[in-house]
Amino acid sequence: MLFKMTKHIAINVRDYKKAILSYRDTLGWEVIKEGATETHFVKGDTNFYIEEGAKPYEVFFEYEVEEIEVAKAELLSADCVISQTYHSKSIMFTDAYGMNFHVYEKGTL
Repeated sequence: MLFKMTKHIAINVRDYKKAILSYRDTLGWEVIKEGATETHFVKGDTNFYIEEGAKPYEVFFEYEVEEIEVAKAELLSADCVISQTYHSKSIMFTDAYGMNFHVYEKGTL
């Protein structure tokens, strides 16, 4: 199974409002869309999604796959666990070492 890393990273933060100002004003990230609990930024060719999260400092790396069921089986056999399911083609995983992944089937987002 080929896991294609995308240019999308989601980060949960503790103080959402202050974080948004800091990333915009200090780091120069460009705001694409700002919401009440999530802001989409771009810096260079990377998209960042800063989210007000129950678990601050969690980082999620995004991967695109051809077949989600094959990817799901492979990740589960590698001791990953499903942490959230958005829908049948878009699933969050956490590996045995604490890394978080959003894996989705190509063409579904």
